Amino acid sequence: MLSLVLTRNLTPIATVGILGILVSFSIVIVLCSYPNSAFGFKSSNPEPNSNPSNPEPNSNPSNQPMIASSTVGISPGSSSPGNSQFFVPDALTIPKGTTVTWTNNDDTLHTVTSGSAEEDNPGNIFDSSYLTNGKSYNRKFTNAGEFDYFCTLHPYMKGKVIVN
Repeated sequence: MLSLVLTRNLTPIATVGILGILVSFSIVIVLCSYPNSAFGFKSSNPEPNSNPSNPEPNSNPSNQPMIASSTVGISPGSSSPGNSQFFVPDALTIPKGTTVTWTNNDDTLHTVTSGSAEEDNPGNIFDSSYLTNGKSYNRKFTNAGEFDYFCTLHPYMKGKVIVN
């Protein structure tokens, strides 16, 4: 019905163009609704199980300073490999149970994806999907360990969360 109203006074070529746009938009919406598709959202997978017989000590194994903040910013200009900063801070040390929030402060799309571009299956622990300017992604870390992450669109952007 909407397409009839929109196309009633248009030439046949314009009508086909408008209908093509509407069909394309519908296809994108359907694709984005499927979990784990190339276009859709990722379902969350649990972190790897820790070994309960060998609990992690309450130490800082990487000798990095403990940071009270649980936020990471994606710096303006991060889409350029020559930028001075990408994820700020690029390494974050937190206690178990902390939720980390990443916020995109850049004008370009970015992701926060576990692993690295060199791995066969990046994003199997967490994946933000696309973050536009001003959007945030939260992830609660319940297991101790070191969690590397990167931006799938700009693989030179790398960071790490160290959970004690």
